[in-house]
Amino acid sequence: MRYWINEDGICMCEPNTADEWLKFIWEIAFDYDGETTAEGLKELIDEIIEISFKARKCIEEGRIK
Repeated sequence: MRYWINEDGICMCEPNTADEWLKFIWEIAFDYDGETTAEGLKELIDEIIEISFKARKCIEEGRIK
């Protein structure tokens, strides 16, 4: 996990290995309770696709765990 302090002084974090990104996808799916609009579902799918690209990049760079 990568940590930093943003411009407002808040501690932020972001996954930085494939395993962490894949766990993040799982967490999204686990907490999913349905979208009420097609646009909301599209945004959710777009977010999961973006996260999967980040996981794939980690795999290509050898950052698995």
